[in-house]
Amino acid sequence: MKLISLIGARPQIIKEAILNQEFEKEGIEEILVHSGQHYDFNMSDVFFKVLNIRKADYNLGIGSGTHAEMTGKTMIEFEKVVLKERPDIILVYGNTNRIHSIRNILTVISPKHRFVRNVESI
Repeated sequence: MKLISLIGARPQIIKEAILNQEFEKEGIEEILVHSGQHYDFNMSDVFFKVLNIRKADYNLGIGSGTHAEMTGKTMIEFEKVVLKERPDIILVYGNTNRIHSIRNILTVISPKHRFVRNVESI
């Protein structure tokens, strides 16, 4: 099974640390995508370091901006990753701009073959 995890803000990074360990134990191929919403050391990198999370396979470089800017950028960049990787499952965390972007993307690109799962809390 191939899974894409999309993270970008501190709470999602912390949740990812827990699930990433389980995916590895179960032999699930995880493609880790960082939206780049939190992009400085204290808001992002420190959690990767302290929680021993591997570097993301993709960083979308979204940064900050208005809701529309961030949603639009995420849709454009994440669609490229989904089309390239063709995951069985897409995992998103919480209720942020990324989730709205993902739902919009999947209505366009092969929605019958993608399953989105949302992790709100662990």
